[in-house]
Amino acid sequence: MAALLFGQPNRVASMADLGETGIDEQAGIILGYPGEKMAILATAVRTTTPMEPR
Repeated sequence: MAALLFGQPNRVASMADLGETGIDEQAGIILGYPGEKMAILATAVRTTTPMEPR
């Protein structure tokens, strides 16, 4: 969705939580775009998250 609205990001920052098995169980990603626009993404295999873009 963010790519359709803003195109290619010019900045990317991320953080992940690795579980006991070394698998990334949850992660957060911030995509930065020209004009002070941002898209914030989250993914998780052990946490319930909303299933729609906001």
